[in-house]
Amino acid sequence: VDFDKAAFDRITEDYLEFSRSLGFQTIVPIPMSARYGDNVTGRSQKMEWYAGPTLIEHLETVSVDEAVVELPFRFPVQYVNRPNLDFRGFAGTIASGTVSQGDEVVVAKSGRVSRVKRIVAHGGDLEQ
Repeated sequence: VDFDKAAFDRITEDYLEFSRSLGFQTIVPIPMSARYGDNVTGRSQKMEWYAGPTLIEHLETVSVDEAVVELPFRFPVQYVNRPNLDFRGFAGTIASGTVSQGDEVVVAKSGRVSRVKRIVAHGGDLEQ
């Protein structure tokens, strides 16, 4: 959009309409250029018309909806880690719900049922 406010406003309007149809209630549009870092961690000199937060400012202050943990467990798998025949780990980010060791999980596409044996995190195993 070449840092153009009118183009950003058009995209914002279309996206807000689309996101409302999905049930999202609060959206904070932030014009940015990941390639050049504009409005990612610091203010953009190319978009002086924008007075809102940078991406990092928004992420540091946004409150996470506690109701997300009340939803069913959803975990989009982004990577399968299989360093040897004794271990198969699934990496990703929990989109909703919670999971604990011993929980039964269902693979959405195939319907296959499995049980959580371990929850491995950077600092060590977790119970939940």
